Amino acid sequence: MKDKALEWAKFAERVIRIAGKKMIELRTESLVEVTYKNVGELVTSADIASDNIIRDAIASSYPEHGILSEENSGGVWAKRKGVFLMRLEGEGVWIFQ
Repeated sequence: MKDKALEWAKFAERVIRIAGKKMIELRTESLVEVTYKNVGELVTSADIASDNIIRDAIASSYPEHGILSEENSGGVWAKRKGVFLMRLEGEGVWIFQ
């Protein structure tokens, strides 16, 4: 398990750097759009772009892992008997904000 944890940490660092570069690029070029998820809770196009980069990388490299992110929790939550439960089966769950 220790080897897998190291592999996942290296993967996470690499993907986060790619997502961060995209956010910087969008902000530098003034291509950031601001919208609101809920009252007083804003989300930017840069947030969504970085979220998509991270989610796509995880899904491609670790398709059996669950993903929970601030911008999109689709596919991770299941509704059973009126209660939302997080899907925890599989080898791992990635949680990021």
